[in-house]
Amino acid sequence: LIFAAILAISSMVILSTLVNLLTAFLTFLSMIGYAFIYTVYLKRTTPHNIVLGGAAGATPPLLGWCAMTGTVTIEAILLFVI
Repeated sequence: LIFAAILAISSMVILSTLVNLLTAFLTFLSMIGYAFIYTVYLKRTTPHNIVLGGAAGATPPLLGWCAMTGTVTIEAILLFVI
């Protein structure tokens, strides 16, 4: 748990200083969504957890787009929903 916290904090510092704040914010939402909403809540309560929790796994293309352009456009959203 301590190692995971160190990695999460380090990634937020690196993304916010070297990339942009929007990418850091979206990464933070993705980490919270995976660690708490999907892992703690959805896995235990619904058989549809893979479909609903898939958003956390679909964020890397969105984050990459956002890191390169600094915006979230319709193209980035399409990459997310594929």
